[in-house]
Amino acid sequence: MLAELARRIGSGERVSVPYQERADEMGDLAVALRGWQDASALREVLLRSAPVGILRLDSAGVVSEANRAAGAILGCQPSELEGRELLDFVHPEDRGLADRVLPLIQAGQDRMVAEARLRRRGGWLWCSATVASMAAEQGSPGSFVVILEDISVRKSQAEWAAAIQREMLPARAPELDGYEIAARCLYAQEVAGDLYDWVDTGDGQLEFTVADVMGKGMGAALVTAALRTALRTLPAELGPAQRVSRAAGEMTFGPQADSLFVTLFHARLELASGRLRYVDAGHGYCLLRRAGGRLERLPVRSLPLGIGISEEEIAEGVVYLEPGDTLLVCSDGLVELAEGSVALEELISELDPGLDARRAVDRLIAAMPNHPIDDVTVLVLNRAGPAPRRPRCHAP
Repeated sequence: MLAELARRIGSGERVSVPYQERADEMGDLAVALRGWQDASALREVLLRSAPVGILRLDSAGVVSEANRAAGAILGCQPSELEGRELLDFVHPEDRGLADRVLPLIQAGQDRMVAEARLRRRGGWLWCSATVASMAAEQGSPGSFVVILEDISVRKSQAEWAAAIQREMLPARAPELDGYEIAARCLYAQEVAGDLYDWVDTGDGQLEFTVADVMGKGMGAALVTAALRTALRTLPAELGPAQRVSRAAGEMTFGPQADSLFVTLFHARLELASGRLRYVDAGHGYCLLRRAGGRLERLPVRSLPLGIGISEEEIAEGVVYLEPGDTLLVCSDGLVELAEGSVALEELISELDPGLDARRAVDRLIAAMPNHPIDDVTVLVLNRAGPAPRRPRCHAP
């Protein structure tokens, strides 16, 4: 009888458990069964009344159970979710997330969090989904629990911040006599910790910057905005090392316990001579390809900003760009990929020597995945080579 009652309790039925008053093993089993039923009822109440959406999926991704909050989030009754594949509610552009999340959970990872658009009354709603396997607790390999949260307000705020951040990037490249420059950012999230900027000073010089804040999210985006503002508002007569030092001194990098730091490449180019004065503050992702094909790393380096370095510790290097030379500066997102690292020398060697700066940037960005694991920024600066010599025409 107790075994039959256990099966009924396991199926969700509420039953009366006899023999609890007995002082033998049968009474102990009955008391334990009553405790299991009470605990199951409590878990059921928590599942049904939880303020976040909870879904239980079978191994095929079909919803076997949904609580009221999940239905409220998606604008339907829980019964309308049950028996349908969760992917039926996911925006087509976000369905690839399942191909990345579920294999990791099945391989033993504790949980994964993904953000996706889910269908709600003919529209789309941004949700955060925490996915975990139930195999360890329920003994049913391949089943999952998904916790849904409505993040549409946060997402809209982040998209608004992202639009502002993109407006801060240069709208177009300056027209430079004998040079061309181009750059692009590919963001891993709505807002980025990467930055590129340039300023044509109007006196035959060009200043440009590539920076990478070691962090993600809104905090990193605020640091990039502060860095850009600080560099742009400094007096024009200051050299690169002085500008970087002053900018670092005017910025805040967050609380001491979890402060951010910034790697940065900041340079000033004299257009007439090709003289490039630069500061490489812990960045390192810069490479010069000479017209003849020789590759050079820029040797002078300093520590990143935000770790308490003094003005004297920021070193300034000098290099000359000759006709036909190309300078590539990028963030680590271009070379540190999920499947391993790629050398800058390999990337720049794949670019045709005659490729203009904009097409070179586009080609490097095109090799990146649509959803990179880190922000990707690429800047290419070309100095025009000598005009090809025309063959002499001889009179017959």
